[in-house]
Amino acid sequence: DGSLPPGAMRDDNRRELVDAGRRLLAPTLAALVEATQVPFAQAILDLAVERMAFGRAVLLGDAACLVRPHTAAGVAKAAQNAVGLAEALRGGVHESAFDAALSRWEADQLATNASLSELGISLGTRIMGRA
Repeated sequence: DGSLPPGAMRDDNRRELVDAGRRLLAPTLAALVEATQVPFAQAILDLAVERMAFGRAVLLGDAACLVRPHTAAGVAKAAQNAVGLAEALRGGVHESAFDAALSRWEADQLATNASLSELGISLGTRIMGRA
């Protein structure tokens, strides 16, 4: 999956990481990289589904949209998906209105997820100095 657990990094790769930190990062951040005794790597992925509702089943949180960690939005995104769903279905939506309520919820959530994903990509680009 592209991740590397703590303790699995070879010494030569750790030296490369520290050297890259010195070259590419602000001094304070480079010092943090150098001071990290047991570094690890986590794959950073972007994923957004085209649909969140499938009949009476829905996708919420990371199952619907993975966002980059710099957004600090993972838990909040899942909660917002769930609260939005509860609000859309509040009051026991009758059978005839259920599909329409779910469709409106899905459209709102997909738009929010897309905006958050774009923000994460933009932040990542800036952090890496490619903006």
